[in-house]
Amino acid sequence: MKAGTIVIEVIENKKTQVKTLNKQCIIDSFNGIKNGFPHKNEIAEKLLEVLPDTETIIINRDRNDQHPEEPVIICKDSKGMEKIIKIINHHKIIWAIINGYCE
Repeated sequence: MKAGTIVIEVIENKKTQVKTLNKQCIIDSFNGIKNGFPHKNEIAEKLLEVLPDTETIIINRDRNDQHPEEPVIICKDSKGMEKIIKIINHHKIIWAIINGYCE
């Protein structure tokens, strides 16, 4: 993997799509949420803690569709360690950003 990038794997209908994105752009997006919503930014803060060491973000839409009450993303670092971040559906702005990166 190229330095300064994050791979996003989206699993949907048992198929995996892979996309490589600029890590700093993703970090900047969530910094904007953190700064723009200072009292409602728990998810952005969690993401900002793990994104610097993250190499791969896994979004399993099949799994999330089966568990709509508790959708997650998985952030995997260079050692293969996974951090599961629960992002409930009412975090519409966070999901909009994540889904935008998946396009």
